[in-house]
Amino acid sequence: MVQESEPKRWVEEMVNQSNGPSGLLANEDAGSFDWGIMYNSVVAVRSEPLHAAEMVTQALLGTPVKLLEQRGDWRKVQLPDLYVGWVDGSLQPVSRERLDDYLTKSKLIVTANQATAFEEPDCRSLPMSDLVAGNILVFQASVDTFYRVCYPDGREAYVCKSDALPVDKWLVNVDLTGESIVKHALQLLGVPYLWGGTSTKGLDCSGLTKQVYLMHGIMLPRDASQQAMQGEPVDTGDNFSNARSGDLLFFVSKASGDNLVDRVTHVAIYMDDMRFIHASDHVRIGSFNPNDPLYDAFNANRYFLTKRFIRDGQTVNVETLISTGLLTGPIQETASISTQGEVAPRRVELSPQTAQPPIKRSNRSPGAMKLTWLPYELKLTHRFTLSGSSRTVTPAVLTRIEYDGLVGYGEASLPPYLGESPNSVIKFLKEVDLSAFRDPTGIEEIMTYVDGLSVHDTAAKASVDIALHDLTGKILDVSCHKLFGLDKSGVPNTTFTIGMDSEEVVRVKTWEAVGRFNILKVKVGGEDDRRLIRAIRSVTDLPLAVDANQGWSDWRKALDMILWMAEQGVVMVEQPLAKHALDDTARLTEASPIPIFADESLQRLGDLQRLKGVFSGVNIKLMKCTGMHEAWKMRELARLLEMKVMIGCMTETSCAISAAAQLSPGVDFADLDGALLIVNDCFEGARLEKGKIIPSDLPGIGALPVKELSFGR
Repeated sequence: MVQESEPKRWVEEMVNQSNGPSGLLANEDAGSFDWGIMYNSVVAVRSEPLHAAEMVTQALLGTPVKLLEQRGDWRKVQLPDLYVGWVDGSLQPVSRERLDDYLTKSKLIVTANQATAFEEPDCRSLPMSDLVAGNILVFQASVDTFYRVCYPDGREAYVCKSDALPVDKWLVNVDLTGESIVKHALQLLGVPYLWGGTSTKGLDCSGLTKQVYLMHGIMLPRDASQQAMQGEPVDTGDNFSNARSGDLLFFVSKASGDNLVDRVTHVAIYMDDMRFIHASDHVRIGSFNPNDPLYDAFNANRYFLTKRFIRDGQTVNVETLISTGLLTGPIQETASISTQGEVAPRRVELSPQTAQPPIKRSNRSPGAMKLTWLPYELKLTHRFTLSGSSRTVTPAVLTRIEYDGLVGYGEASLPPYLGESPNSVIKFLKEVDLSAFRDPTGIEEIMTYVDGLSVHDTAAKASVDIALHDLTGKILDVSCHKLFGLDKSGVPNTTFTIGMDSEEVVRVKTWEAVGRFNILKVKVGGEDDRRLIRAIRSVTDLPLAVDANQGWSDWRKALDMILWMAEQGVVMVEQPLAKHALDDTARLTEASPIPIFADESLQRLGDLQRLKGVFSGVNIKLMKCTGMHEAWKMRELARLLEMKVMIGCMTETSCAISAAAQLSPGVDFADLDGALLIVNDCFEGARLEKGKIIPSDLPGIGALPVKELSFGR
């Protein structure tokens, strides 16, 4: 039985935000309808508005979508799982009122893998359309052995009762067990493999798992790599002795060429006895056992991990159909969805329009992006001293990307150790030509180009990435943390940094922090580390994090210091040894009673895998990894590697801090005090609240200038 306990409904929240005067369409040619509902059994969603373009996914009958743009008969849509693509027909545009009405109606769900809807309550009458499992129709009445139903486009038809059920009855009778998952998957044996397929007409590997779990009321993300981020990890033991029926198995494509890390690219459903069912050429059974006639050596050699989504009749760290709003209507049950320890589901939750500032649009034609910049010097409240350097200012370069009257803001903060300067950043930005890109929301494609312009310049690249994310959020009218499917109730406490200084200054800084923060961060790595800790302890007993910035040279002496610090209430240590001293760091991490985090040892995504077993966790900073798009990948990979995650910062304005804060929900630690360390912050956005940096609900990164800024080229 699938229940609901969290009434966050994807569609209803999307509807609520449309109450304001401005529509959601990026192209007003799409008319006054901002929403749509799929009316064909299976709808191809393509990468471009061309029939020859790649089919990236499919949408099923009854799926509500957000309309983004229209080109001729093609409409660009956003699905509930956040996939964006183009559809030709098959979609009924609706107004806010019509969608609201649709949500209140009773629904019917098709349970047969293949079925037919008829014009009359008679199987000998003409067909209205074909149907597949998971199709959703409006329930009208029960007529003998048929249900009378209504399509989103207004057609009425009759469906055999043996092929469908009212959703309330269906949900109550769902057998939420792994055995039922396997039983359902076996019914799909022989269904051909189809790239982008999510229906019983054709399935790719993640489409198979998505479809099977869908028919158990569970809404998995679209791709195997996304599915791997949900559920709970399983230690399978020898010969998969701890695996259970219905668990999902994930497989990787090995690192090679341009792929710097192993990537999750395949998924299967565990059966029993070391066997699994998956879509490869067609839906079929494979085995890990070399003595089994169904032994699959290729996949056995690239197996990566197992995740469990059902335990004791309950869902584990995953969305349900009810909570996403696809079955919103008369159902009153509510379901508990846990996201503890895992990345939250990728789901759009839009804020009410009245809570957002009006978006001013100019007469600028869509398709042209304009990048400009402004050098800016950050003035620190106190001298900032750490192991090896000291400063009172940090140079920065602010960026702005304009598109169709909307503006996205970014930032490159340039502490000395990064090796970048305002001149180098501006030189790099002058090489960035965005004229070839017509869609700012194609961040992956754009940043692949930007990243390829040079080997280094990570902060300069981050300034473009942040501005693109800000712009994308404004185009889609959604904050970035919701774009990434994150719930900001999971924001951790942020540390407040106290640099190396005299005991008196350290006490003053500590007094300034007490009552505002729940954890402090202390720069160590010198001769006076114990003195600094004692000075802080003379003021407060708040938990402490320490950052040695590679300041300790001998791992044994570092361990002695850590053991003492643990007794003083230190809860984590950051970069204790030189960034290349990985063997000694691994020894230190193994012996340490508190987690050891990488900072200088970690720059980009390609560094992560070699740090597993060396550090307990990693500190991800936008300025080091080229921005939000790669930071998100690093966060996901770190979770897969079972490493703790910190989201960190440099001294930055609230522009870059707001961007990092959008990624902070659900991480283990946050160090996002950068804007609180300067006296001339020129943005407002993420705010300090009870010791946490809370991301804004405004579209994009949620940062707005607080004074006139003169950007140029």
